[in-house]
Amino acid sequence: MAWENTLLDASFRDIPFEVVSTGDDIERAVVVYEYPYVDGASVDDMGRRPRRISMTAVFYGDDYENRLEEFLKALDEVGTGPLVHPIFGEKNAQFLRGYVPHDGQHPDYTQVTLEFLEVAINAPLFSRSLPVQQVEQIDQAAQDALDAARAGFNVDIKSALNLPALLRDKLSTDLLGAIGTMQGYVDQLVEARGWIASGLYYLDNPIAFVDDIAGGMVSRVKALFSSMDLRSGYSGGSGAVFERGSMATVWQAPLTNLQQPFFTPAATVTGPLTTNPDEVQPFVVSHLVVQQSLAIASGTAAIFSAALSDTVLSPQDIEKVAADGRAAINAAIALVQKTYPDIVRSRPITEPLKTVAMNITKSAEVLILAKPALQDRVVSTPGNLQLIAHLWYGEYQRADELLRLNPQVRNPNFVANGTVLRAYSK
Repeated sequence: MAWENTLLDASFRDIPFEVVSTGDDIERAVVVYEYPYVDGASVDDMGRRPRRISMTAVFYGDDYENRLEEFLKALDEVGTGPLVHPIFGEKNAQFLRGYVPHDGQHPDYTQVTLEFLEVAINAPLFSRSLPVQQVEQIDQAAQDALDAARAGFNVDIKSALNLPALLRDKLSTDLLGAIGTMQGYVDQLVEARGWIASGLYYLDNPIAFVDDIAGGMVSRVKALFSSMDLRSGYSGGSGAVFERGSMATVWQAPLTNLQQPFFTPAATVTGPLTTNPDEVQPFVVSHLVVQQSLAIASGTAAIFSAALSDTVLSPQDIEKVAADGRAAINAAIALVQKTYPDIVRSRPITEPLKTVAMNITKSAEVLILAKPALQDRVVSTPGNLQLIAHLWYGEYQRADELLRLNPQVRNPNFVANGTVLRAYSK
């Protein structure tokens, strides 16, 4: 995603202003040692000097004097203040100098040259998370959560080895049954059928079970989302055919696939282990639900990654995907807390899951804020959506975006004059 799509509204001390250009001076403080009759020199790097930020702001229109006066008052205040850089985000800055010219050839207009000094120690250049970075954090947090679940499962298996032989045999059968169920789910997707389980004895190799289930989940997520077109939905594997213009067709089918259960949780769970030979061990059910929720989180990240380069998803679509991803994580957290009443056992698993949910929310927020504002626009020239997209944006390819934002349009090949469409402002 180019920076032109992620620009922030510039402001100083919460007073907004429009910017036509910026310049950031980055300089190192060095001491130069030179010697007589010796070519060259040696230097001692003393660190980076504070960044100087130059901006050219514009004020225009009939009310520009009022806005300019308010802005100049903000500049006159003593001390540092929050400066929102259009590209690099919010900085704590000290205003240094400015120049306010006026030209008789351009009434009600002025370009103000500004210079600020960043006030911070060891501050990064980018003080905000870019959308692509925020989306990547979902998968990173999901991997941390999987590592925590893997460690907990290993502990539970060691405890289960103390159960009577009948219950140990039942546990081994249930683990093999989970792998068989996963194989059935994988076989539903052509692109995922390369997944192969390790075939190890899982009571002696519990990590192998975790990795086999995780491998099957990864294969399913890749198969469901790698060939996805946000404009039409999933196009591979089971041969599903989706209708254009509906978010449900893009997200709901993969979500339903990933939500297929392995076992039904017991009605009453008092701990990770049970002595009832008719029930699946609660820690196994809990672990599988956690892995399912992490797979759904990865699917959420895949949808968001695709949305970075495709504006077809509306804010409502992004909210729905985020809500479904968080719902899966919340359900997993609730089951883990029910399975492990002792917070010492449950917290190492639930805290990483909470981080995944938080990153899903932050990613959705960043994606929504990166989009232009939505507004109602009136069609002044009758025609198809491609023509309208060309007239409004100069890009006929954004017709699919208009169709997604306006599911009430019955015939995209003819939109009557005076029709009100929901559309992005730019």
